[in-house]
Amino acid sequence: MGIEANRNMFGSRKPVADLMSSEQVLLDIGGDRASDFIPTRVYSSDGSRIRIEAPRRAEDAVLFRPGVMVNVRYLRGAEMGIFRAAIDDMETAPDGRRILVALQPERVRWTQDIPEPQKRQFIRLDVDLEVAWAVAEGEFGEARAVELSGGGMILELSKALEVGTDLELDFHVEGHAIHTEAKVVRSRPSGDRFNVAVGYVRMDPTDEDAIALHPRVAMVRAAPEPGIG
Repeated sequence: MGIEANRNMFGSRKPVADLMSSEQVLLDIGGDRASDFIPTRVYSSDGSRIRIEAPRRAEDAVLFRPGVMVNVRYLRGAEMGIFRAAIDDMETAPDGRRILVALQPERVRWTQDIPEPQKRQFIRLDVDLEVAWAVAEGEFGEARAVELSGGGMILELSKALEVGTDLELDFHVEGHAIHTEAKVVRSRPSGDRFNVAVGYVRMDPTDEDAIALHPRVAMVRAAPEPGIG
């Protein structure tokens, strides 16, 4: 298939998955209920393989094993990319996390028609949080988080941070103190400041729960689907 044919099928997007480390994805093995979609994160991605953190809950993890075909979903703005992949192997990361290894897909299907149950799994909250940040070289500062999700946040800074920069973050959610490692995945100017998107790299499960149980997240998740209730 030529380049023009690829553009016609996939718009301006590449037909392979342009996933980034720490990016949130949804996994499922078939189903259309909210409970069928399991949120997790990308561990790493290269030209041949995608490594995704195995679901943490034991009842979810047993579903995903070598040889199983999975659907992977991720967001790019208002569009959702969807592809099928076979779990090729299982690995253990240095920190003990179980990692699913899948081959890069040949094609990614893009759609703006995102079902409500899947939208809710990619919840992003507009917030106004004070965040202390530091990099390994000793540089540190304070920022404001303007958007928060289970996979990362957008920080408003007075300076740009280079994509790939490793950070340590400290902030509070509903009185719960959170410390996490993160990586800069995007940095864009916004007026006289910069919006810096970061993805969590390592976060304690209790901290993940603090975000997941945020009252506003609970309100969104509990909202009835159209035509139900």
